[in-house]
Amino acid sequence: MKAYHIRPSSPNQSSYFPNFLGPLSLRGPWNRPSFPPPYGAPAQSTPKTFLKRIVILLETVEQEIAKFKDCNSLLDINSLFTEAKIYHNKLVNIRKEMLVLHERTTKLKKRALKLQQQKQRDALEKEQQHEKELERERQLTAKPAKRT
Repeated sequence: MKAYHIRPSSPNQSSYFPNFLGPLSLRGPWNRPSFPPPYGAPAQSTPKTFLKRIVILLETVEQEIAKFKDCNSLLDINSLFTEAKIYHNKLVNIRKEMLVLHERTTKLKKRALKLQQQKQRDALEKEQQHEKELERERQLTAKPAKRT
């Protein structure tokens, strides 16, 4: 970066500002006047000022990179939120399925209990029936008569 020092065309014009009213032939892209360094520094750059400017430029670039990363992190956050919403919906569906399964298992348990009770009743009735048949057979068997 080359800094140009433009001589004042009039005694009232400062040497730190370019002469925009000069001849047109001097205003091409190859001969552009540069703006003065900030805060009234001399127009000629020294290596120290050049390094300071590079450091400032690097800091601003780092700040821009940080802003860009923040924007990317916002996009990442948005994608995380959409992913969280998807997983939340999946969890809600799983919960609904679990409730349905719970209802079905309670109904099946009730039915199994009823069937077990019915089986016990049937087994008891069968046992009672068997006992009645055995009693009947005992009564039907001949008994020896007593002598008197």
